[in-house]
Amino acid sequence: MLFNSYPFLFAFLPVALLGYFAAGRHSAGTAMGWLVLASLLFYAAWNPAFLPLLAGSILLNFSISRAILAAASRWHGWWLGLGLGLNLACLLHFKYLGATLAMLARWHVMDVAFADPILPLGISFFTFHHIMYLVDLGRGKAPTYPIDRFALYICFFPQAIAGPIARWNEVIHQFGQRAFTPGWERRCAIGATLIVLGLLQKIVIGDPL
Repeated sequence: MLFNSYPFLFAFLPVALLGYFAAGRHSAGTAMGWLVLASLLFYAAWNPAFLPLLAGSILLNFSISRAILAAASRWHGWWLGLGLGLNLACLLHFKYLGATLAMLARWHVMDVAFADPILPLGISFFTFHHIMYLVDLGRGKAPTYPIDRFALYICFFPQAIAGPIARWNEVIHQFGQRAFTPGWERRCAIGATLIVLGLLQKIVIGDPL
C-alpha cells in the first residue's frame, strides 16, 4: 500500500485516524494499541507472509532488552552481542544472500539452483531501529518501555517502510500523548498541508523525473 494510493488516502488513513480518536477517548494505552494494530495491518497489506518477521523481531528484541537489564553486569555484553548478531544476521540473509550465492555460482565455487529471497519491506529501517535502541540500552543511555510503546516505535506505519531512521529518544516520548487536545484543528490542518505538499512533489516533480 503506497502512501499516494487511493486505498491509503481514502480508506486506511481515515480509518486509522478515526480509530485513534475513538481509542484515545478511552485511554492512552488503548490508543497506542490501536496504532500498533493499524501499523501491523498496513505492513501486512504488502505481503502478509512477512508480518511474522516484523512481529517476531519486535518480540525478540523486546525480550532481549529485558534480558540485558535483568542479567548480571558481566552478562550485559553477551545479551547485547546476541541481539546485535541476530539482527544483523537477519538483515544480511535477506539483503545479501542472493548476491553472495550468485557470485559463488559465477566463480564455480558452487553450482546449485537457488532463488533470490524476497526482500521484506522496510527491513533495513526496523532492523537499525532495533540496533540503535539495544546499543543505547546496553550503554545505560536508554530506559525500558512497555511492549506497546516499544512495538509502536518499530512498526509505526508513517515511517516503518520508508524511514527516516529515527532514534528512540526523538519519537518514542510522543507515543501515548493525547493528540486531540485544544488546538488539534490547527495541528491537523498543518499535517494535511504537509501531506498535500508531499504528494504534489512526488506526482508533479518526482514521478516525471
